[in-house]
Amino acid sequence: MKNVILLGDSIRMFYQDRVEEILGEDYKIYHPTENCKFSGLTLNSLRFWLPSFPKPDIIHFNNGLWDVGINYDEDGNFTPLNIYISNLRKIVRELK
Repeated sequence: MKNVILLGDSIRMFYQDRVEEILGEDYKIYHPTENCKFSGLTLNSLRFWLPSFPKPDIIHFNNGLWDVGINYDEDGNFTPLNIYISNLRKIVRELK
C-alpha cells in the first residue's frame, strides 16, 4: 500500500475523490479536510497536518490560484511573487 498526500486549494478538493478512484486499492489517499487556499496558509498549516498523516510515498500539492489572483486591480497579485516563491521553497523543504 502506497500513501499519497494531496495538498492544495479548492481545485484539489474537486479532484481528490477521483484520484482515489483512479489509483485504486493499492493507494491510500490523505488530505486536509479544509481548503489549503494560499501558500502562506499551507506553509503554516503543514506543522499541524503532517503529524496526522503517515509517512508519504507520494506528495502532490498545488498552491497558486489564490496567490497569483488579482482581487483588487491596484494591488496586483494577492501574494507578491517573491513571497510566493519563498513560501513554495519552504513548503518543499518541510515536505522533504
